[in-house]
Amino acid sequence: SPARRGPDARDSYVTLPPLTGHTEPAVEEAINSAIYEDGGFPGFERILASLDPLGTGLQVRAQAQIIRGKEGMGLLSLLITASGRIGPGRPGYRAVPLVYSLSSGERITAQEVFADVDDAQAALDSLVAQEIEPVISDYLYHEGLYPVPIDEFLIDESGLTFYYEQ
Repeated sequence: SPARRGPDARDSYVTLPPLTGHTEPAVEEAINSAIYEDGGFPGFERILASLDPLGTGLQVRAQAQIIRGKEGMGLLSLLITASGRIGPGRPGYRAVPLVYSLSSGERITAQEVFADVDDAQAALDSLVAQEIEPVISDYLYHEGLYPVPIDEFLIDESGLTFYYEQ
C-alpha cells in the first residue's frame, strides 16, 4: 500500500513507495511484498489504525537508493524509519535497513556480503572497541555496542552502515 493515514491528519502516516518499472514483473512484485513484510508495515498499519486522535502520532517513511553493480541489475538499498507511537509504552524511533538484489529479488544478508561472517563480526567488534568505545559518554552502556548488528546493514556508495536496535 503506498500510503495510509490514521484517525486524524495530524502528522500520522505510513508511507511505502513501491518499486516500479522493473523489467521483470515477478521480481518487482517479490521485492515489494518482501519490503512490506520485512519492513514491519503490517504492524505499523495496525498501530496507525488504532491511534488515539489526541495522542502521539506515528510517522513511517522509506528512503530508497539503487546501487549499480558491476554485474546484474544492482541492489535496492532501503531505509525505513518510524517515529512516534511505534509500539506500547513511550514514543520511540526505529530504523529498518533492507537490501535486495534487483536481479533475483532476494534479500541480501551478511552471508552474501562477507566471505566469513564470524571473522567479519570479530573485526567489526574490534573496530568498535578501538574507535568508538573510548569516545562515547560514560553515561552510556558500552555493552550495548556488542555485538555489532552485522545483519542490520544498509549499502550505499560509501560502503556499509550498521543499525543498532533502538
